Amino acid sequence: GRGLANRLTLAPVYAACLLWAWTKVRRSQGFLACLGLFLCVAAALCPAELLEFRYFVVPHFLCALLAEPATGWGAASTAACNLAVCAVLEAVFLYKPFVWPDGTTARFMW
Repeated sequence: GRGLANRLTLAPVYAACLLWAWTKVRRSQGFLACLGLFLCVAAALCPAELLEFRYFVVPHFLCALLAEPATGWGAASTAACNLAVCAVLEAVFLYKPFVWPDGTTARFMW
């Protein structure tokens, strides 16, 4: 199993991302809207024992919708990051199937 140190290694990264998302949404929304968004995200993510990619899709899009629209390089980098994630997920789906104990082949899918 994973030790406590392994689980807490990325905690500073998570805290920095939370602060960054808070400031991005706070620029265009009121305090209560930001607080409500982050409480709902925490209520969805904290009880989950297994954090999967799909659990972060809705919070990501809500933050993107509530924040100011990106322009210029910000929009280009957002599009590039989304395309990169889609490409990696498609590659995993196409080229990394797994075999169940009964011999059937399955694929990862989000």
